[in-house]
Amino acid sequence: MFQRLLFFCLFLLPTLCPVTAQTVIDLQQGGRVRAKTIDDYKAERRMAEIELRDSADYVALLHSGITAFATDSLEAAERYFKKAMRLRPSNAGNRVVRYYLASIEAARGHLKQADQQLADLLRDFPDYLDARLLRAGVRLQLGRHAEALDDAKTVLAADDHISLPMRSQALFVSSGACYSLRRYAECRDAVQQVLRLQPDHVGARILEAMTYYYMQQPAEAINRLNLLISAHPADVDALQARAGLYHELQHFSLARADYDSLISLRPADASLYVERARVLLSLGEKTAARRDLDKAVSLGMPTGMVQPLLMLTK
Repeated sequence: MFQRLLFFCLFLLPTLCPVTAQTVIDLQQGGRVRAKTIDDYKAERRMAEIELRDSADYVALLHSGITAFATDSLEAAERYFKKAMRLRPSNAGNRVVRYYLASIEAARGHLKQADQQLADLLRDFPDYLDARLLRAGVRLQLGRHAEALDDAKTVLAADDHISLPMRSQALFVSSGACYSLRRYAECRDAVQQVLRLQPDHVGARILEAMTYYYMQQPAEAINRLNLLISAHPADVDALQARAGLYHELQHFSLARADYDSLISLRPADASLYVERARVLLSLGEKTAARRDLDKAVSLGMPTGMVQPLLMLTK
């Protein structure tokens, strides 16, 4: 459960999809995450590649592709980017196009394809930090934690050439990789650096709490989640983290209360009924557990996946 939650925190909360470099994070207090637009890229050094001598059609295709990608219109974005590459196949700015095509594969969940495209791109442009940061996130999802950490550290080593948002994202990927490698002290150090840059980073606060738990400080882990949930009482991910910790710590009544809240927030999430059923079985409430498992199946959970739990309700 913790691993699934970690990946959700990493690739939905700070970036807010499975890719990492297509967003702008406002690090001011109360800042929000928004998709990058062509105007952001024009303001950055990398867009010097798209020179004025390029055709208006090429620039228009890039603009349309990035706008489509920012609104999750992946098929349209892919068409625009591929058309741009056909129009100007030798243009230096096509490294940006190749980056976005890899981002589209990552957003679709085609992680191996994205990883291969990024490997090809980095072979041609080894100093392309956006691509390396994206690959770090992709490799973390692929379970290639040590390689993800190497990529994140390479980005962080370019200290004078990265923005604060990039640094925050690279640190967060680094912390996730260390967590998966059970290097908890390193994870805590990295995630605390993220929080110094971005105090309202909910995913980082959840990961910090989970790290304290695995460093044999469960009370501190629960305390940090309590503080987070006090500030964000309807945050599903924080509630799910605390419910999982309560279950691990055998605080079953508290876990049940959190799952009750979670189900009220997401009544169509079959997995939450399964998790609550586990807690109910620990409390000896077999009839209630059976109702939850039946509900999960009615919401699309395969019966075979809950069959061992169903046996325990008899």
